[in-house]
Amino acid sequence: MRPRAFLRLLLAVALFACGRSAPPPAPMKPPAPGLARFESFSGERAWADLEALSAIGSRVSGSRGLRMARQYIRSELATVGIDGKKVTTRVELEGLEPLRLTHVEATIPGASPQLFALVAPFDSSRFEDIAFVGINDGASGVALLLEFARILSEEPLPYTTRLVFLDGE
Repeated sequence: MRPRAFLRLLLAVALFACGRSAPPPAPMKPPAPGLARFESFSGERAWADLEALSAIGSRVSGSRGLRMARQYIRSELATVGIDGKKVTTRVELEGLEPLRLTHVEATIPGASPQLFALVAPFDSSRFEDIAFVGINDGASGVALLLEFARILSEEPLPYTTRLVFLDGE
């Protein structure tokens, strides 16, 4: 088939397909039993966490802002009875001084010791020219994990869940 004829045929098929009405959507299925607990997810509460973290401002590793964010995360976990522990690691990168990073880790026991981990960074990147706040990169995941913590504190998963909030993503 010649290229022009092929393009005409392709265009005719596309126009025919666009002119047809779509089938009605399938009825919604009820959530799977294991996912029903997440029906109580509150976008408003997660958004409030996002706003609180953004109000802190820049959260570069080692900064006052990062310490404030870490304290915020730990206090929000504590409000639902979850102990957010500080875990310190040391990272050595060629050409740089060793970095001491302090993360927050929380464990929600399940019936099984098998581990399911949810991880999000809470720091923001360092830029010389601007005070980068890092709302999407360093706060939106934290907001989601905090809301998951609220839900899972009331109804844990069948397996142990570990929430890890990373400094120095």
